[in-house]
Amino acid sequence: MHLTLGDKRLKCFFKAVETGSIRAAADELLLEPSVVSRQIMQLETELGVTLLERRGRGVLPTPSGNVVMEHCHDRWGLEHSLREKLNDLSGLRRGELRIAISEGFLDEFLERVLNPYSECYPQVVIHITLQTASEVVRMVAADEAHLGVTLHAQRDNRVRILADCAHPLFVIVGPGHALSTCRRPLSLAELAEWPLVLAPIGSGLRSLIDSAAFVEGINAEPRFVVNSVRALKAIAATNNAVTFLPKISVQHELNQASLSALSSSNPILQSARAQVFVRRGRTYSSALSALMSVMGERRYFSTSPL
Repeated sequence: MHLTLGDKRLKCFFKAVETGSIRAAADELLLEPSVVSRQIMQLETELGVTLLERRGRGVLPTPSGNVVMEHCHDRWGLEHSLREKLNDLSGLRRGELRIAISEGFLDEFLERVLNPYSECYPQVVIHITLQTASEVVRMVAADEAHLGVTLHAQRDNRVRILADCAHPLFVIVGPGHALSTCRRPLSLAELAEWPLVLAPIGSGLRSLIDSAAFVEGINAEPRFVVNSVRALKAIAATNNAVTFLPKISVQHELNQASLSALSSSNPILQSARAQVFVRRGRTYSSALSALMSVMGERRYFSTSPL
């Protein structure tokens, strides 16, 4: 028997697993929860297996559900590949690039890579999504983004690191802060008396800070938790507070003398690194190959596979 799976049913199932609940999937798909549930039940009937396990108000995929999730990734990955191959026939007269990037790297990536790229290939549509490190990895692994750029990318066998570069974290304070003229490396313990401004749990920045605090045996409790690098910088500049960022994220403010970057003595913060990566096994489209060439010409990290 030939089985044709409806795209709507697959998308309802996929979103339910991705978001962890029927209601959240319905919200993202702009459908009623009853419609999403019905689509998933019809998919289960077609396949003759149970795809979801209900846990309270949430759902988890069954072993069969995990197999269908892999099918979704493969199916939509092939569709993306088909579009890219057709675009390649146009010689980059059209096409698209989807880039997931951590906010702290956006300004430099725009200036050094995307601006010259878009001048050379004005017909390529560039989609940019700002996300946490874990979400950047997930999007690339799920083929929702062609390229990921982030600090402290989590290890994932589904992605392939193309470039890696040291980006140590510095202690960032406002120009009037008591520490702003300090010339020696600072430990986290020395910063305990100042309000801390940290990124949310799950971000690359927060993972590094939590690991650094563990190494020093202290509890780094934030006064402010914000999911925006711009907000991290603004709060540190005006609230006599302290945050942690790579210099690449504060270069403009350092040039303007509106923030100060101080060295840290913490080995975790000193050894922080950023990565550029793609989905493992991805065939480069002409648009992505051209982007990698621009990155190499502009010496954005190193474009040699690691």
